[in-house]
Amino acid sequence: MYLPFPPTQQTRKKVVNMKDDRRKYKRYTLKDGTFVSISSCFLVGQVKDISKGGVSFTCLATESKIDKNPSVDLFSRGKGLYIREIPFNIVSETYVLNQNPCSSMQIKRIAGAFGKMSEHQESELDLFLKNYTVAEA
Repeated sequence: MYLPFPPTQQTRKKVVNMKDDRRKYKRYTLKDGTFVSISSCFLVGQVKDISKGGVSFTCLATESKIDKNPSVDLFSRGKGLYIREIPFNIVSETYVLNQNPCSSMQIKRIAGAFGKMSEHQESELDLFLKNYTVAEA
């Protein structure tokens, strides 16, 4: 369940309708252990799904301001993937309801599109999508 604002007791029942899906590429889910980092604001998140055109990930909601066009690093635990400084355009930032009602931590889901990549970045991403994705999202 995704919310475009921090969840509160009064807003926990509001849900964002995500019917307008304008993606050009198939999205894939991954095994746990693939991450995205935005070094300009010291943010690290876990990848939820990925495609040739972009990625979505969850992270702790902090007060750090995120540039709308940061570069991101994509890396994995134990798979040998590390793609540095991929141009990225944030398309959406939504708050996710924390499944643990006793936790006060707020979680955010960030989705965006990759910008123009170098040939090396594209080939690394293609290789990763071919070998380490689990299924279509």
